[in-house]
Amino acid sequence: MKTGGRSKRAKGFFGCCALLLVACLLAAIPVLRERSERLTVLATYSTDASMWTRYYDGYCWETNNAQLLFYNIANRDTQVLRHDDARNSTSIFVPSLTTLLGAKGIVMFPRCSPGGKWLLAQDYGSNEYIGVDLKTGRLLKWSKPASAGIYVLWLPDGKRWVELRYNKMHTGVIPVIHSMEGPDVLSSPIAGAFEWPLGVTADLHMLVAPTSPPLIINDFDLNPHPKPTLRHSIKLPGIGLTSNAAGFERWAQEIEASPDAHRLAYMVQEEAISPFTRLLRRFVPGSSGASTVLCSIWVSNADGSNMCQIGHENAHTAAGLQWTPDGKRLSLFIDDKFYVIPVKGW
Repeated sequence: MKTGGRSKRAKGFFGCCALLLVACLLAAIPVLRERSERLTVLATYSTDASMWTRYYDGYCWETNNAQLLFYNIANRDTQVLRHDDARNSTSIFVPSLTTLLGAKGIVMFPRCSPGGKWLLAQDYGSNEYIGVDLKTGRLLKWSKPASAGIYVLWLPDGKRWVELRYNKMHTGVIPVIHSMEGPDVLSSPIAGAFEWPLGVTADLHMLVAPTSPPLIINDFDLNPHPKPTLRHSIKLPGIGLTSNAAGFERWAQEIEASPDAHRLAYMVQEEAISPFTRLLRRFVPGSSGASTVLCSIWVSNADGSNMCQIGHENAHTAAGLQWTPDGKRLSLFIDDKFYVIPVKGW
């Protein structure tokens, strides 16, 4: 009888242990799944980038394995550094961008072409755009009107780029398609407020996003028609300033078009707010309260279809979202560190 009692107690003990183990495993699944979706786990860490972020929009991809970094130096000049991912090394690529371009004033908004052949910037001294062939040093210059905007968008072929000029009343823009190998083409004016240009496709369709919610992506046809055509407006689900029952405030902090402008990547900030903090903010304007900021990366087609989440991270300082030239990876800063994330399933 005693042996039978011990056997039953042993079976009960091992049964409880088995149930406890199963419960632990079930509890661990969401934790492991959440960890597997974190950006810092999915991404490849490249280097400490604390010095990169001193210049807004301060880097671009030269090739799939190297970045050009734009760094402010003395006399309002810009130095170009080159970071090699394979060697994890950074070296001076252009000691003085002003000297390289022969600029007469401040050089602003440098942009590297797809493929890394051309570097294009604005010379505010001579009121010109200057392009330099990074392989040969050849220079090309285009005069720009005083009312020109700051938007420069490369086409996927790396030989043409779109300049968006404000009209005289600043009530619209006039797209001008420049070519490294041929004459400029003046497109029809686009009337109304113009907000956030994202990219231009090879067949001259320009994607534009608003700077405030709701997020509607406009597709303008820049081909020679009587007037630009608004092809479609797209409301992307789950993006834009929204509130939900779980206590989240969500907004699209950055949007980037892929090099061919057929896909869009979104850096979305979500602030998790407790009910008490939400109530406090409602009745005490300007109060902060406790909250957690979650950064997530999403990718979709240019028309908003096939939306999927790449990953997320608890981060207050995520910034600098860009595509690699081959359109297979995304890069960004997370807490002053530079990461590269594969975009799978595309």
